[in-house]
Amino acid sequence: WRNWQNVIDYHRNMLERKLATAKAMSLPYHREKSRAILIPAGGRCKIYDQNAPQFYFWGAFAAAWTLRHHGCTLPIEFWFLPGEMEEIPHVELFAKQVAATCHVVDTSNMRCVHGWQIKINAILQTKHTQVLHLDADNIVTKDPTYLFDCQEFKDHEAMFWVDNPNVNDFHGRIIEHQWKRVGSSRTDRISDIETGQMLIDKDRAAKALAIIKH
Repeated sequence: WRNWQNVIDYHRNMLERKLATAKAMSLPYHREKSRAILIPAGGRCKIYDQNAPQFYFWGAFAAAWTLRHHGCTLPIEFWFLPGEMEEIPHVELFAKQVAATCHVVDTSNMRCVHGWQIKINAILQTKHTQVLHLDADNIVTKDPTYLFDCQEFKDHEAMFWVDNPNVNDFHGRIIEHQWKRVGSSRTDRISDIETGQMLIDKDRAAKALAIIKH
């Protein structure tokens, strides 16, 4: 169904409507920058064992412990969908052990309350203006705080990392027919991004975030 012309037309029209709305947005007023690391920590991982899925929280806890071990002093926030925190006994006590805080996403304005949708909503709902999003299975090898001050982030409002960099076919790539789906005349092939790591300045990227949320 994703290649049916009526589905492509519907998605393109929906995107064009939101693009028009976003272009009319006024950017947020200038506010003091604050930084944080966000880690979605709810749900269970079924990748390795379908019969005994493990809580993602323990991966998030290990990720936060490693960040602290490398000297990172940034605020760390664990984000959950409603009901997920209650599945883990003493979750807030464990969070305190790594100087992290627990937060529940407000789902009242979510069209689909499910796994990966928590990412954009956590980014939008945190009080911090510059955020490094890390998936629960991302373990750092050094303190990533320096990324907030690197020139690439200063020059742009976001930094991303490529997904599947060694894949040479269409998997992990944006190619011509995908540009066409969104009404673009571009035909170049570019790398897809890995959404497990995203560095974003919410004020400068406000319009793009509004489109992604939509």
